Amino acid sequence: MVQPGLAVAPRRTPPVAPAGRAARELPLVLILVALSLWVYRSALGAFFSPDDLIYLERVRGIVPEPPTLWRFLSGPAYFRLAHAAFGAHAFPYLLVNWLLHGLCVAALYAWVRGAGGGVLAAGLAAGLFGTSRLFLTVVLQVVTVAEPLSLLLALAALGMAAKPGAAWRLGAALVFAAALLCKETVMLLPLLLLLPGPEAAPLSARASRYAVLMAPTVLLLAYLSSPVVQAGLFVNDIYARAYGVNLFHNLMTMTGWATDFRTPIPDLYSTLSTAAWRTGLWVTLGFAALAVVAWRATRLPAFGLGWWLLALAPVLPLLRQRYLHYLYVPVAGLTLAVGAGWEWAVAGARAAGAAVEPTAKRAAPAGGSRATAGRSGARAVFGWAVAVAAILGQVVVSDALIHERAAKRLPTVDLPYDPFLRKQETARRVITRVGAATAGRRVSAVLVVPEQGWTAGLAQILHSVLGEGRALRAVLPNLDSVALVPRWSTAYRDFELFYGRVDGNVVDLGRGPDAHRRLVEALIADDCLPDAGQELATALAAYPDDPGLAAVRDRLAAAARRPPPAATRP
Repeated sequence: MVQPGLAVAPRRTPPVAPAGRAARELPLVLILVALSLWVYRSALGAFFSPDDLIYLERVRGIVPEPPTLWRFLSGPAYFRLAHAAFGAHAFPYLLVNWLLHGLCVAALYAWVRGAGGGVLAAGLAAGLFGTSRLFLTVVLQVVTVAEPLSLLLALAALGMAAKPGAAWRLGAALVFAAALLCKETVMLLPLLLLLPGPEAAPLSARASRYAVLMAPTVLLLAYLSSPVVQAGLFVNDIYARAYGVNLFHNLMTMTGWATDFRTPIPDLYSTLSTAAWRTGLWVTLGFAALAVVAWRATRLPAFGLGWWLLALAPVLPLLRQRYLHYLYVPVAGLTLAVGAGWEWAVAGARAAGAAVEPTAKRAAPAGGSRATAGRSGARAVFGWAVAVAAILGQVVVSDALIHERAAKRLPTVDLPYDPFLRKQETARRVITRVGAATAGRRVSAVLVVPEQGWTAGLAQILHSVLGEGRALRAVLPNLDSVALVPRWSTAYRDFELFYGRVDGNVVDLGRGPDAHRRLVEALIADDCLPDAGQELATALAAYPDDPGLAAVRDRLAAAARRPPPAATRP
């Protein structure tokens, strides 16, 4: 059995797929892609995340870009091309992410088939990967286009490297270099090509053959280790690393997330879990046992487990960062192990070769036993029934959990409970409301964001999401200047006044004394009485003769005499 990407026997041409195979399997691939896109249909109504807005600020020249090649293709290069094509409209950016996820599903299916897996292995692997609910933060934000791009390019490079000829290996190295410039998560995957196959050449020959594919990884590591890059990118402890027991606990934490089918927001607390090993260790040992038991018949379960571990290896040393989107590339390996393992189990250890190598020519059993054929057919039907049930079941579970994740709200403020969706929704509300209020006009805007009382914690969301106002300028080029301030001052007399409510529903107040009267009234309505008193005092100093401001002073005094509300806001 020849398994491209696992081990290629020297001087032997890989088997050619039967004519028409791709056409016959295309409907299955399209169904898997459609199910995957259905699970993530909410991406088409999403908005920019704070990280997306930072990249738009860089494209607009509002903040400088880091002078490095780190993630150059998925970062500066992609955003410049996308901004030239899409401007500052979120929908087309997220449409690209959505479609790329579907393309990754198709690419994983094709890769498994090319690596010797049967239709059952490829279908189950691609279906479970595409319909997993773990990729919400990948598909629903622009900056994580790095994940599907790196996966697509890595799959292409591994497939090219298995083809005979130096030209294919050189091409594979170039494609893999592009994958690394999208996301370095894939940097260790070429090591899997050293995995011995049934007809494998000696290890030294395999290492010599595939060394060219590791060259981009070595160059990237040398580049990232240089003092200039270290000083430019890793200037604080955000990327702090350690190489002790944290590696094990990080692996177990990620394994727990990947196998959690109940929690709506598994990464709500993105902290290292020292208890996850109680489940994660058994999951890991189970996959390892599968790889060992199936080894003589197929290397694909072992390859999938190795893919999972090597794709996680670059992020396991991190002490401060632990995100769900780190699982995008690794989970492709995990589902490969599941699909190939199930195909092997269905076929049976003795007949597994027929299941994972559909192009092999095998002699019919002596006498053409109908009973044997019947048992084989029954196993195939059972295998497909379980696979279809597993994929459709995951579609239902993923859809329900994603809906629950989006629907859960904060107790007293109409914002999502999930921090990722909360920031995204806050950015949408502020930017769309300010954009609608200032459409067609050159404006300098000042947003008053109260920072006293119950609003103090939530107010920080506005500051972080909007980058102190830079994000507004990145999306709304008609804004000449933007300021986020806790209180208005006469320095902003010529600015249009906005009230930045903590739920992101910005209120356009206009200019002049009436704008300040409306601001004080809004602060009173939101129980921000200390801020209302200070704003009124500042406004009266600027407009001492305005009768409207004098009248609102009486309303503020009456509000201060009211008993506090029964329920305390968080």
